[in-house]
Amino acid sequence: MRHFFSVTLCAILLTSCASTTPVKPPPPPPPAKVSLNFDLIDAELRGEITQEQRRGTFIREKAKCVMEANKVPLSPPSCSAPSKYSCSGLTGFQLGQCIGQNANGNQQCDYTAFNASRQSQINVLTSCMTAKGYFEMTKVEYDEYRAARKAELESSE
Repeated sequence: MRHFFSVTLCAILLTSCASTTPVKPPPPPPPAKVSLNFDLIDAELRGEITQEQRRGTFIREKAKCVMEANKVPLSPPSCSAPSKYSCSGLTGFQLGQCIGQNANGNQQCDYTAFNASRQSQINVLTSCMTAKGYFEMTKVEYDEYRAARKAELESSE
């Protein structure tokens, strides 16, 4: 009889584990984007500049655009901390203790203005880089473009 209960208990445990739904893994992150200037890539493929020179030009141009974007001031978030206790009328040690008890770290912050000004900085950076001839693409897209453009340039020689 004891053996019967052990087998039944094991069967119930096994079937309950088998019926659980598996947890889905999180989706993969989007592919990273790179900023490229087609004219500089063509110059590199023709041997007019090296890859290091192309990268150096990119770093200098992006630094100029970051400086432009940083001219847009960031608005601070507006935060408020609700008080647990009223400290009015207290002095000395009692006032310090009351203020310490109210410092609960439960600040309520509104980031709307900050997020809007940060987005403005991103827009300035993107516009500046686009004006300088840079476009964003994934590494796969870049590799495909580079191979096709290299073949095109070699066939025209």
